Amino acid sequence: MLIFRSLVTRFIFLCLVIFLSVIFFTAISFYFTGHIDDNARRINLAGKERMLSFEMGWLLNRAASKDTEVREEILNHVKTGIIPNFEEILHALKEGSDKYSIGSLEDKELTSHIDEINNIWVSRIRPLLLDAIEEIHSGRDGKESLERYNAVIHAFVGEIDAFVSHLVSDNDRGIRAYRDGRIFVIFLAFIVSAILIFYIRKTILIPILHLTRAAGEIEKGNFDATVEIRTEDEIGILSNRFNEMAVALKDTLNKMSRLVMKQKTLFEFSKAIISELDIKLLLNETVERARDLIGARYAAMGVLNDRGDYEYFIPAGLSREVYDELKKRHVLPHTRGLLGYLLEEGRSLRVDDISKHPASEGFPDGHPQMKTFLGVPVKIQKRVIGRLYFTDRLDG
Repeated sequence: MLIFRSLVTRFIFLCLVIFLSVIFFTAISFYFTGHIDDNARRINLAGKERMLSFEMGWLLNRAASKDTEVREEILNHVKTGIIPNFEEILHALKEGSDKYSIGSLEDKELTSHIDEINNIWVSRIRPLLLDAIEEIHSGRDGKESLERYNAVIHAFVGEIDAFVSHLVSDNDRGIRAYRDGRIFVIFLAFIVSAILIFYIRKTILIPILHLTRAAGEIEKGNFDATVEIRTEDEIGILSNRFNEMAVALKDTLNKMSRLVMKQKTLFEFSKAIISELDIKLLLNETVERARDLIGARYAAMGVLNDRGDYEYFIPAGLSREVYDELKKRHVLPHTRGLLGYLLEEGRSLRVDDISKHPASEGFPDGHPQMKTFLGVPVKIQKRVIGRLYFTDRLDG
């Protein structure tokens, strides 16, 4: 198997093989068709020679029976027209002629045969014709010369017929050879095509298929996929770059995965730190804005956890010192008093005087005195998770 280091060189080689195959087949076709055409033209010319051989005898017999003027015309036609034409054709049958569009004879047996015909013409037929022309021209009947001509002309024509038969046989052999040659060329083209297909498949199609499959594995996330193509052409270079790319992608993905894990850990850590602060700030802002909107002196929001304890308790209107002291001494209000009542009822409550409400239990030591009260439960669906309340409207 030939090895090329470039796909361009490989394609040029394949094109050259195809081009040379076409040229070979075309040359073979031209050779055989040209040979067959030459033989066909020779057969026609030989047939014409056969006809001229009989025509010359017939014309001389006719000239012998005519008057002087017609006789001379016929004799002149035979001597200056037919005989030169016969010799021209005889020469063309062997040496070829542009006039008759045939090439020279290459077959030795045919050449020998045409030489024999030419020798008979020169040594026997033409002298008899010239003697008969001379006798008839001198006023005699030329009977003796014509009889000798008629006696040998059939043998001479027989030689021409034998030459034609030889041409026909040679033509048949050429046709068979052309047919066999075409079969051989087709078989050779099949073999060459099979070799080229195998060569293209092994050196181009299979490597490209491996690259395609490996690219599909990369697309699925399998960055361990590699291609083993150990050639020095463009496909081999591409496969090496592909393998390097796969390794680089795998390294990049691993680095990104580690970075994502670090960022995720940092995010979770940051979330754990800031979530508490964010919720407290949000609840504190909510209570303050609600207190301002209602116009109350004091406000507070309590949010319960799953155990029923306060998850968040956000006061507003109390100083930090008072709140911390109350929380330290009395803990946060939960199930007692109006706040407990509000949590149990699960509905809004408005009181003009806290001290007069049946659920009121008074205020602990140090707690600011409060009169008016507005409480609203905080719910998720039907479950109360906390309460928002306001005391002492500033406008009375």
